[in-house]
Amino acid sequence: MYEIVATFDVRPESREEFINAALQDGRDSRASEPGTRRFELIRDVVIEGEGRTERFFLIEAYDDEAAFTEHKNGPHYKRFFEVIAEFANEDRARLLRGVRLDDGVGAAKGAVKVFRVDEICDDLLQADIAAKFKPDNPEHFIGEVRTKDLTGQAGLSGLEVLAVYFGAGARTKPHVHQTEQLLYFVRGSGFVVFPGQDEQIVEEGSVVIVPACELHMHGATSARPTCHLAAKLPSKTNWKPKVPPVWRQFAEEETAVHTQVSPRQNR
Repeated sequence: MYEIVATFDVRPESREEFINAALQDGRDSRASEPGTRRFELIRDVVIEGEGRTERFFLIEAYDDEAAFTEHKNGPHYKRFFEVIAEFANEDRARLLRGVRLDDGVGAAKGAVKVFRVDEICDDLLQADIAAKFKPDNPEHFIGEVRTKDLTGQAGLSGLEVLAVYFGAGARTKPHVHQTEQLLYFVRGSGFVVFPGQDEQIVEEGSVVIVPACELHMHGATSARPTCHLAAKLPSKTNWKPKVPPVWRQFAEEETAVHTQVSPRQNR
């Protein structure tokens, strides 16, 4: 892995403009450059005498030096420096670049896999790459939904992990898991609802534990999209459970008809 640490001193009044430009550079680069792996932005405040400077560290990771060169010659890199040219100075004296060294002893025992779930959800939020993340079973959802299965990527065998994007107003259909499920709302507020209850609004950064064998739905509010991480032990999910009458509008056809009277019963 080829990594870069760049340092920028920014005037305090231009802080937000710099942050927006840096984060946009990261989002665009990760979305369109296969060799770009990570963008992280760290802010510090430097006080020298009576002066105050906003100092930022931009930490980037690429597959190799060639991938960094491709990024450096690309449109996102150029646009970023055009935006910040008048109010930020890159400190070349503190520019670091090089290949990350892994501990061979630790690697022999099995490398620890670390995921930036915020970056994964940011990818799902990008409309221009939505086609890459269509759910395997779109019939289980209502509205615009995108998913990314992290189970294989993480090399997991004892845990199922899925990142799910819900467009505004989108939701799952009623379903039941055999095991407990953890929902971590990474981007945007969403909701979880159980029979006989109002929708519970779940704020960004919050975690919900759904009990095993509990009928429920979850998704985004009508106000804005949301993206959450869903994790549970490997088990089957029942997407055709019996539902209360007020939920029939959300249920799959086979579910909704279970209370209907058959022609034979009408005779």
